[in-house]
Amino acid sequence: MAAARSVLLGDVGGTNARLALVADGRLGPIRRFEVADHPDPIALFRRLIAEEGEGRRPDQAVFAVAGPIADDGRSVQITNATWFLSADRIEAGLGMSRVRLVNDFAAIAWSLPRLGGDDLLQVGPGEPIAGAHCTVVGPGTGLGVAHLVTFDGRPSVIATEGGHATMAPADAYESAVLDHIRARFGHVSGERVLAGEGLVNLHQAVTSLAGGTPHANSAGQVTAHAQSGCADCGKAVELFLSLLGNFAGSLALILDARGGVFIAGGIVPRIADQLAASPFRARFEAKGRHSNRMQRIPTYLIRKADVAFDGLISLSEQ
Repeated sequence: MAAARSVLLGDVGGTNARLALVADGRLGPIRRFEVADHPDPIALFRRLIAEEGEGRRPDQAVFAVAGPIADDGRSVQITNATWFLSADRIEAGLGMSRVRLVNDFAAIAWSLPRLGGDDLLQVGPGEPIAGAHCTVVGPGTGLGVAHLVTFDGRPSVIATEGGHATMAPADAYESAVLDHIRARFGHVSGERVLAGEGLVNLHQAVTSLAGGTPHANSAGQVTAHAQSGCADCGKAVELFLSLLGNFAGSLALILDARGGVFIAGGIVPRIADQLAASPFRARFEAKGRHSNRMQRIPTYLIRKADVAFDGLISLSEQ
């Protein structure tokens, strides 16, 4: 795609679609749209091109999408929204020669080599090993997981649905919380507790187990009430960060991610001041006989906004 002078880039989640044009390697304004307000995605893409194209229609597009890409790589149903994206339909509808669809966290994984300095906040000890595998995990509307791996000096990305893997408890209290949530849903995945609705699920379980009445109906309410001193919401946020540390540590062991584990998504940056003081890092390292190994693996919070576009630019150049 390197020959294309103008490329449409999109980061499409369950709640928001962020769109921009990159021309001659320069990224234009990133514009945000509510997915629920635009039932026809192709019409929205056409509008963005008309308003931002400055006379140069993009011939190609790359979309990072929150959902599993079909086996042929040509379509995707967004997990937490009604949009269905088809590369064939987009090519026909916009007159493009090539449309590429990738998992949204695959795009973030491709962004990792471009990040540094103020883009990242390191949490805890550890030093990355150059050329080693990296993992990115991100609580947002859902829970995304992807890996940046290197073989024979060549980077590649593995997109996964790891957010739907079963969530494991680390002690009796967490078992009680997950049992409470399991009674409602049957299966408790990472996403059931480590996403926007997951934080609400934790609040409801924590409050109910304490004999109280749940009073927060969104992740924003849970974090806001926690910051205002609500004990139940504070406990839910602490538990959220503990479970995230446990989940991230398990991913690091599975991949041998000695290049680092990177936390993305929309939730954790809003509670970044609580992250370092939380059990997150201790739980990340608490892997029994491998605890010493875990202490050497660094963990980072990605602070850069719209980081997926760094990865989309990399993909547009391939």
